[in-house]
Amino acid sequence: PIHSFHSQPKEKSDVIKSRMAEFQLLDFIGQPEDIAEAVYFLGSDLSKWTTGTIMNIDGGINIK
Repeated sequence: PIHSFHSQPKEKSDVIKSRMAEFQLLDFIGQPEDIAEAVYFLGSDLSKWTTGTIMNIDGGINIK
């Protein structure tokens, strides 16, 4: 149900996505690339000093 906007007409879908963005601290809905970049980071040497952490890749929705 949370992603039912995909099957709505574009006008209604745009309104739903706009309302969803209001819940995000960064004021936009993330894209698949946002997750992919975190996965890349964790799978690369860039994260070699990263241990025992939780990464919230959610646009700040858990802060707001």
